[in-house]
This record gives sequence, structure tokens and C-alpha cells, in this order.
Amino acid sequence: MRAWGFAALVMMAFVSGCPSDPGDTSCSPSCGTGTTCCNSHCATTLVDRNNCGGCGVACASNEMCALGHCIAAVDAGLPHDGGHDAAQSGNCSPQCASGYRCCGTTCVSSVGVATGDARSDPSFMNCQTCGMACDPIGTSRCGLAHGTTTGTPHCYCGDSPACDTSTGFMCLANTGSTSGFSCINMATDPMHCGTPVVACASGEICMAGACTCGPAGMRCPTGQTCNSTSGCIDIMTDPMNCGAIGTACHVGESCTGGMCGCGAPGVRCMAGGLAGCGEECCGSACIQVDDYNCGGCGVQCPAPQVCVHPPFGGTAHCGTEGVFVVACTADFDAPPSDTGVPDGGSDADVDANLPDADTDAGVDAATDANVDVGVDTGT
Repeated sequence: MRAWGFAALVMMAFVSGCPSDPGDTSCSPSCGTGTTCCNSHCATTLVDRNNCGGCGVACASNEMCALGHCIAAVDAGLPHDGGHDAAQSGNCSPQCASGYRCCGTTCVSSVGVATGDARSDPSFMNCQTCGMACDPIGTSRCGLAHGTTTGTPHCYCGDSPACDTSTGFMCLANTGSTSGFSCINMATDPMHCGTPVVACASGEICMAGACTCGPAGMRCPTGQTCNSTSGCIDIMTDPMNCGAIGTACHVGESCTGGMCGCGAPGVRCMAGGLAGCGEECCGSACIQVDDYNCGGCGVQCPAPQVCVHPPFGGTAHCGTEGVFVVACTADFDAPPSDTGVPDGGSDADVDANLPDADTDAGVDAATDANVDVGVDTGT
């Protein structure tokens, strides 16, 4: 709570005292220090609008009396007081009802407002004393402590004491608070960051009143999304965060338009499981994971190892079959050794190659996925 500086100056002048006017002796008892007898009543001519600077000197309706002079009203925006000095009481007509006090020409609740945003209520500008206003940045109401019905009103942010605005806090509406308002640090709160207050995007943090993303410490440009670990990314093209943060494509697949695919968006290779090791994307086509493509295109397992995988899913790798690993589907063809286009060791019996002259024991290269130009020597 703070006092308007001008009102404080007026009150200081009042306390300093001014001798009574010795010309009028009709006041009984006689007027004390700081007042003057004017027409049978004691007037404070330093602030009395009807006797400003002397008996009978009245200020205009849009003026106030300050240090014995009529000047334009400067009460810092006290609502509905007709331009009168908020520190001067007793100008309300008709008189205020019980439970209210008069500030300027406005009746103000003696206990303030119980809850909600009361910054537009007259009590907010006249908390405890006429002219003593609450801070609209750090408080939301002038009233009694939560749960009480009597006492002296104070400035509150919801049900809490006024915020310490010098450290970056302000009183803001907060649906998560029972009172509807909370003291929030605009320098660090990602939902109420900086001035004007903005909500940071998902993954961003609020640092020194600005939303930042990742190590670079900057806001993500339009079209990019914040990954708190790696920074700004494009989820439309990033295979490790395709369509959403943390959604990774399978090995070999690309991310196009926010969709993972092998060769085309949305075309996914078969995942491994209890029935086998599944497929992997090699050269824009899905091929079966086997001893010649084990956990990667063209990764061949050295003898006597075979391609195995965990029985409940996981990455295939070269190893020995056992209790916790299952062998992938055996290869029916010998590894390609022709002089044609390299096929990364892919199994000929699941490829879709053009016909060649091989006579291997598996499905002929007429169903291969590669385009061989040599002679397959598989048996």
C-alpha cells in the first residue's frame, strides 16, 4: 500500500500547523493549532475547499485546496470523486450508509472486498485511509484477511499478502489458486512470462522474462517446435521427432509432412515381435531382418553368430540364440556375390529384383528388390 505523494504533502503541511485567525472569535471553544475560526466553526484553511487560504475562499468544483491554494484536482485517478482530493473526507451527499466511509465524494466500504479482482472498486484506491491506494501490479483487492469478517482492511493478492514487485512478481489471475489470484514471477514462470505477459510454447522456459528454447536460448521461429534438450526442431521433417516431440521413425525411415515412412509417407515397415524380427527400411524399401541385415542395412553376422532379438520386441543384433533372445528367420539364400548393383546383403528370397540367370535354392531373383546386372552365384 502506498500514499499518493501529493496527499502526503498536504497532510504534512497540516501537521506543521498554522496559527488561528485572530479576527474571528466566535468559535467556542477556540480553534486549535492548524485551524482558523471561520463563521463560527474551525476550518483547516490549508486543505478546506470552502475556506482555502482564508475564510470564505471557496475552490471551484473541479479544484482542490492544497497548501492554502485552489489548484486543479490531481488525485491520481480516484474514480467517481468529482475531482476532489481523496485525502479530504466529508464531501459525500447523501451521507454514507453504515459500514462505509466517505473519501472525497465517494462512499467506500470500511472492510473492502472479500475476493476477486477489485482493482476498480473505490476501496482499492482508499485502503485503510482515504487516498491510500493499493498497488495494482502487486495486489488484486483491498479487504480483510481470508476467513475474517471484522478488522482493518489491507492490500492482498487474492488471499496472500501483496506481491514483491521489486523482484519481478506481479499479482495475476490464476485459475489454479483458490482465490483466483497469485503472486507470479514474470521472470521465470513459463505460463506468465515477461511484460506483456505471454505463455511460452511447449518445451520453452522463461528466463529473465523471455521465452527461450534449449541451449541456444532463443524463441523458436514460426513452424518449429521446441525440444528442451536439442533446441528448435521441425517436427514435419525430423525423423527423431516426427509429428510430435519424442516420436521417432524406424531406422532408415524418413519424416515427411510429420509422417514416418519408408519410400513414401505413412508406409511403415513391419515391427518385430514374437513372430519374428520384422522388417527394416533399406533403400526406400522394407526388407526382412535376417543374418545379412541384422539391425541395419547390410549388417552381416559373422559365423557362428546369427541374428537374434529380444522375444518381446527390441533391436535385432548379432549374437547366440538363448533363453532371452530369439533367432530371426533363417536366410534361405547365400549372400549375393554377383557383380550387379550392391543389395547390401539383402535376402534374395524376399527381394523383388529383375530376373537374372541364377539357380539358387531359394526363391529366384525374379522376386528380388534389387536391380542386379550380374549373374547371381547363390546356390
